[in-house]
Amino acid sequence: MINRQTISLFTKTAGPRSVAIKGQQHLAKLLRHSTPRKLANWLLAKAQRQFKRAKVGGYPYHYVVDPINVCVLRCPLCPTGRGTLKRRRGKMAFDDFKKLIAEIAEYAYFLDLYNWGESFLHPQIFDMIDYANTRNISTKISTSLNYFDDEMARQVVVSGLEELVISLDGADQETYETYRVGGNLAEVIESIRSLVRQRELHQSPFPLLTIRVLLNRRNETQIPAIRRLGKQLGVDNVVIAPIMVNTDSLEDMERWLPVNEIHSFYDYKTRQDRTLQKVKACPYLWESCVISWEGAVSPCCWYDDPANDFGNVFTEPLEDIWNNDFYVASRQVFRGGEVRRDTVCVRCQGRPHYSY
Repeated sequence: MINRQTISLFTKTAGPRSVAIKGQQHLAKLLRHSTPRKLANWLLAKAQRQFKRAKVGGYPYHYVVDPINVCVLRCPLCPTGRGTLKRRRGKMAFDDFKKLIAEIAEYAYFLDLYNWGESFLHPQIFDMIDYANTRNISTKISTSLNYFDDEMARQVVVSGLEELVISLDGADQETYETYRVGGNLAEVIESIRSLVRQRELHQSPFPLLTIRVLLNRRNETQIPAIRRLGKQLGVDNVVIAPIMVNTDSLEDMERWLPVNEIHSFYDYKTRQDRTLQKVKACPYLWESCVISWEGAVSPCCWYDDPANDFGNVFTEPLEDIWNNDFYVASRQVFRGGEVRRDTVCVRCQGRPHYSY
């Protein structure tokens, strides 16, 4: 069961100021990229989620597009790092990317160019960022910064990337590499300094730099030190995210869950996440779309198995996929009544089971 004290992560560990800043930045992105059509579509998506419409109008406004699902690290809870990713490895062709952007640009506010891989391994990632930027879409990448150099820092800034989320899970090398296996903390820190220098050199506020910490048993005592490090480096945010584990694995729970229950998503009396309170409506099904490097549409970013795909944007229009039997049946879960097709959402019901 989810730990009801988890809100403390945002009021104590993360701090109310950090939450307020992230909210202001999100609103600024909305205002910066708004058009009458985008705003109308955004309002429609919010209303349809509120009323739990099974068949919807409009498009999603938030897209998660995985340009490449290959990584240089071996993070032990990540399917890519563990070598258990079910989807075949590859990278999205730039021409396919441009076709996708052409279809969604009139409705898209946010584009997350990452999911199961290290985005900076894609040879045309800066072309992708620049192209999305020319189509008035806010771009974000999450990275370990373990495949990065000064020239890439320059390209990040001039490409127009709006936010860069940097995984940094320890204040010293020993703690950091416990989870970021194969990573080098000193190189990450130097790359952050390079990014800050490039922002200053180009007199640009972008990208916003966010350090993201997966809070776990190894680093839970280092949060103040990581916050101090972030301040010294000049990043814009430090975000604390409690680690998610496979609750079928006692070994993973004992190795990774924080000792202090207040730092965890889980109730330690049950240590399970399948008994969560009912979710009102999973936002992905009304507001977001997750697309793999090969064009496969997933209902959310949790599941990597192609068996759970809802369609492919490179073979059929997204407009058709967005209201096909898979999506309609999945949204029907939150309305109650008969569900006519089995999907991963029917089994998940807004309570994703983190497993691999």
